[in-house]
Amino acid sequence: MHLLGFKFDRLSAADFSDAMLSLCQTKYRDENIHFTKQDIYHTSFDDKAFSCLLSSRFLFHSDEQNRVFKEYSRIISPGGFLIADTLSWSPRTWTRVFSTRLGGQLYTNSEQSVVQLARNHDFSILGVKSLLILPSFFYNFMPQPMLNFFIWLEHYWPDRWMTKRMWLFQKNN
Repeated sequence: MHLLGFKFDRLSAADFSDAMLSLCQTKYRDENIHFTKQDIYHTSFDDKAFSCLLSSRFLFHSDEQNRVFKEYSRIISPGGFLIADTLSWSPRTWTRVFSTRLGGQLYTNSEQSVVQLARNHDFSILGVKSLLILPSFFYNFMPQPMLNFFIWLEHYWPDRWMTKRMWLFQKNN
């Protein structure tokens, strides 16, 4: 976990899933991380509690992204940072069969939709990085030589065809 090396005053980890929290608590039991069960729409965190928030593999599961950003805006201090990922496309959005068989509904974002979310909730976008030619699910099943090829190919693949984007936001004052 790379964030441990940054020497934050405190690290908090939250999820709604008891199973995920249990797994993380076991994996990082020797680290100084405070784990809590949270509902992203109504967390128990204080206003302006965080100077940096990492939201990984979450936003594309929410059909109420404005509500999520409203909560992010509440709990991140002015000048603080939000790092979040979005999906540009996924086969799980194409048909109900893919959605059901591949693990549930996902929600994609255009660049314009993320710009609007940021604007509506008082964030500036500091950067964006496109990655992954295929949905991340497929990378779990690739043999190493094929995986290495796709990683190499990503350096040459057009950003607009990548499946995922990592965003760096800053909360405005």
